[in-house]
Amino acid sequence: MEGALYQKPGRLLSIDVMRGLIMILLAGESCSVYESLMHLNIGGVFKTFLDQFEHHPWHGLHFWDLVQPSFMTIAGTAMFISYHNKKQKGISWEQNFKHIAIRSLKLLALGTGVQCFYSGKLVWELWNVLTQLSVTTLIAYLIINRSAKFQIAISVLLLIITEVLYRMIRVPGFDQPFVEAHNFGAYMDTVLMGKINHDGWVTINFIPTAAHTIWGVLAGRLLISERPANQKIKYLLIAGIIGLALGFGFVYPGIRWFGIADDGPFILADRY
Repeated sequence: MEGALYQKPGRLLSIDVMRGLIMILLAGESCSVYESLMHLNIGGVFKTFLDQFEHHPWHGLHFWDLVQPSFMTIAGTAMFISYHNKKQKGISWEQNFKHIAIRSLKLLALGTGVQCFYSGKLVWELWNVLTQLSVTTLIAYLIINRSAKFQIAISVLLLIITEVLYRMIRVPGFDQPFVEAHNFGAYMDTVLMGKINHDGWVTINFIPTAAHTIWGVLAGRLLISERPANQKIKYLLIAGIIGLALGFGFVYPGIRWFGIADDGPFILADRY
């Protein structure tokens, strides 16, 4: 690999930059920076720009909708590169699995702990990004040694499973696949936690989100390959363009999937 890609031996500069950017964006939200700027009521181009830091209501895409998927993707990339380096040192998949399992348990504990902190009391809530990552990390690691084609196939299967669950399982009161708080994801929250998140989060988002982490693994494979840097960039750009085209294509009005007469988006990613 080209030495220019590295910040220092053993670290990939592009990953550090990406992780840093994601953390800055999330910190801005936590500090209510975007909300405060909205209250300035400047309007015009500035208002249009700030709209990109809020989630799109439904059929569309804002910049902010890409932050959480990027977080999951870069986690998969870092995991693969770390695993590759360990394998070079003679550490087997089985030996490293213990480390991954413990990390996932810590992420689960931290995620649920953060929810308790926010609530000011003990609560059992699985909507935190860290709890999602605790599951997607395990799923991605289980197939980390398989071929790229196999990993892509599994990621697509996860998206299809999500689609089928939402469309096929109709529980009274939760029988509207693409209506917030009235779909299968919300029903599963009542089973797992006895409550619903009225901001649109659902626990089983970890299923499609696992696809993001797997795609991160694929990106990691590409980044550490011997391909020229310009070729790596080209492949990543092509993958991004294809993803956007598919995402917008599947939510085009009038499209129906699996022959079911419900208009709605094909679930390529979580809403949050």
